Amino acid sequence: VIGATGSGKTQTVILPMVHSLAKARESMIITDPKGEIYEKGLGCTPNYDKAYECYQGLVKHNSRWGYACLGDFFSNNLCEYKNYETAFKYYTLGANNDSGYCCAQLALFYKYGIATQQSDSMAQTYKQKAQSLGMDVSNLF
Repeated sequence: VIGATGSGKTQTVILPMVHSLAKARESMIITDPKGEIYEKGLGCTPNYDKAYECYQGLVKHNSRWGYACLGDFFSNNLCEYKNYETAFKYYTLGANNDSGYCCAQLALFYKYGIATQQSDSMAQTYKQKAQSLGMDVSNLF
């Protein structure tokens, strides 16, 4: 689900879908970097080791989504896994596989010198690539 911050994605799409899947006793993997879904008390406990294992499985199949999830996994404050260098590696792999999301994340890493040397030119390069892959980067920086 893609939408601007505060546009109601969690309330109008994600939570109803999670409730529906839970009611049907379906399995789910939810990437919740801000903890919004967990805070709503859906009766589940985050299992970061299992999530990591699932994302690794996606990466073994060269999944752009897997690279993006692992990048987020390591760049966000998820237990002991926070590691910007590893996040940078996964975002780079995703960008090399034409993930617009990963390109946008790399643009930010280069813009602010996170886990790499700060480079406005590299930031612009990845921002443009993200845009060419369909990402709305108008508010990126």
